[in-house]
Amino acid sequence: MQSIQFILVTFLFLATLSACSSDTSLEVRSLSESDRLIPVDTIAIQETDEDYIGNYDVLYVTNSPFRMYVPDIQRGRIAVLNRNGIIARYIGEPGAGPGELSGPVSVKVAGDRVVVKQSNGQGMAVFDTSGTYVDSYQFPEGVQSLGAHAFHTVEEGYIHAVTKSESVLDLPASPEQPTLGQFNNQFELEHYFGSYPEMYTEVEYALGEASIDLEDGSLVVGYNLTPDVQVYNAEDRVLADVKQLSHSEFKHPSEPLSIRMAQENQSDFMEQLAGVSLVRRTYLLPNRTVVQGFENRTLAFYENEHDPAEREDYAILADLNSDRQEALSLPGPILARDDSNRIYVELDPTPDQRTIGVYEVTGWDD
Repeated sequence: MQSIQFILVTFLFLATLSACSSDTSLEVRSLSESDRLIPVDTIAIQETDEDYIGNYDVLYVTNSPFRMYVPDIQRGRIAVLNRNGIIARYIGEPGAGPGELSGPVSVKVAGDRVVVKQSNGQGMAVFDTSGTYVDSYQFPEGVQSLGAHAFHTVEEGYIHAVTKSESVLDLPASPEQPTLGQFNNQFELEHYFGSYPEMYTEVEYALGEASIDLEDGSLVVGYNLTPDVQVYNAEDRVLADVKQLSHSEFKHPSEPLSIRMAQENQSDFMEQLAGVSLVRRTYLLPNRTVVQGFENRTLAFYENEHDPAEREDYAILADLNSDRQEALSLPGPILARDDSNRIYVELDPTPDQRTIGVYEVTGWDD
């Protein structure tokens, strides 16, 4: 009897140690507590009655000289800011004609190209860096976009998160269903590659958008409903790894999220959305650190026109060369990363008080 009691006590003791260890591994740190993020700058956007920004969801940052490109969804143009947060000029104007923008949602700059993705199927618009309109492109027939921010410029054209249009309603996804496309500079599809994570091929999930980033020979891809990241070889487009990430605040879906529900019972669908985390950003920094940003939203977020007060922002930092990770809580979404190991985090979204924090991501010492 005593031996049995001893075994039980030992078991409980080990279980307690295990629980403590697990809790430690899931510790969530704030920006100020992070060992991997060093604050290097704060940018206050300078707005006046004449020059102001309506609404944006993501930025693009260049260095030498420093420029912050802000796709203003509401005002239909790209605001170009200097390091002091002053709006130096605009690219495009609202409308649907040549050189006009309809709901710009994201922007990339490569060489002398400023490439803008527009909402509601309006395609891509290309300008030069002086703001002169160059051309517009639509996705080829049969190609369906898989994300507002999911494209990247490369020397030979573009990589975009896309799939075949006829596959969009084919849920659960087929293991052969592509999720990425290589396009030339005229936005003609050259070939598909990539595939959904296994969770999407087993259960019906209507939320299949992706976020992508490309750096130093690797292409990372994140999907709405999983914290895990796919890593592709950027040269041959072959899947090289699946990086499993974890965060104690990440809420995995407990049941299917069908397209039929989204179409026929929007209130139920929004209620389900309030119970899951949504990955919004996937970045890869030059030091091989992956940054995955996600949001937890309340039902009021959807009912109150996406009120940022009804959203909590988080991130996972992970080293591609090891198993090391860090879980973070954030004051706002990650808006951009630059090519100098820095990320840009929204600190205050209030018009006339918009503030963005710049943080160097130091990564892990080998």
